[in-house]
Amino acid sequence: MTHYAIGIDIGGTSAKLALVRGDARIITKTSVPCDSRSHWRGLLADMAEAAAGLAKGRRILGVGIGCAGCIDVVGGIVRFSPNLPRWRNVPLRAFMSDRLGLPCVVDNDVNMMALGELRYGAARGALNACCITIGTGVGGGIIIGGNIYRGSGMTAGEVGHVPVVPEGIRCVCGSRGCVERYIGKEGIIRLARTAMRGKHSILAGKGPLTPLAIERAARKGDPAAGLVWERAGYYLGLLLVGIVNVLNPDVIVVGGGIANAGDLILAPARNILRERALKIPARHVKVVRSALGEDAGAIGAASELFPPYALRSRRGHIKKG
Repeated sequence: MTHYAIGIDIGGTSAKLALVRGDARIITKTSVPCDSRSHWRGLLADMAEAAAGLAKGRRILGVGIGCAGCIDVVGGIVRFSPNLPRWRNVPLRAFMSDRLGLPCVVDNDVNMMALGELRYGAARGALNACCITIGTGVGGGIIIGGNIYRGSGMTAGEVGHVPVVPEGIRCVCGSRGCVERYIGKEGIIRLARTAMRGKHSILAGKGPLTPLAIERAARKGDPAAGLVWERAGYYLGLLLVGIVNVLNPDVIVVGGGIANAGDLILAPARNILRERALKIPARHVKVVRSALGEDAGAIGAASELFPPYALRSRRGHIKKG
């Protein structure tokens, strides 16, 4: 029997929805814009309508949802999401399950990405892994012994808020020097503005300064753009050193829009890792790009409904309402 489930990856600007087959093949997908100023009920109603459209004509096992922020996995509640600041204690699972009449699983978005990469992607076969997504922000998902590690308060994996610069830039979390402020989207742009000072750069006067524009300039040999990725790779490398020394994973999977820069950022990060991490775990770990790309979160979320992973329902993670 062919199994189908819907995976939803909720971001700050849009929610990506996919109808996923049991072998992780995406049959069709769509997206719903997310306005951070809108009430959560309206946004979730739009997502439920889109999900129902994807499910039409097929027997669906359920819906898996990943959302950035602090998630009560057992209760299916979004306690807080930095991408959607008006979302506080949102009963995400209950609302979507009631609207769609289907079982629903809710977890942190990068945890869902990590499950996708573990089951079908770049971390397949690993027992211990860490997945990092670098985009607007920086998030992480930790796999220990083949299972997601959530910590005592279900907030484990917030690698974006590891400080890499003492008394550095103020972060949205309230701390200073968090790696997110240096390698997330705004951090990359800030590094570029600094690198361009007093230098001739093809980035000057060429439209909006974006990570993609900085990547393209670096590939054309622009020295200021190249310096941006060297610095970003340095900060990412410091983060990797901490992860490797503490967790000793088999693999670290790096995804998200910033990771599309590939070796521009990963090569200097790997260099820092080799130079500064403990030698035994540094030799063991592989640092690779995501195999599932932007679909990793939706695929991982949907996979939570497929056998044998849906056996998690015994612990109350999957239930109607």
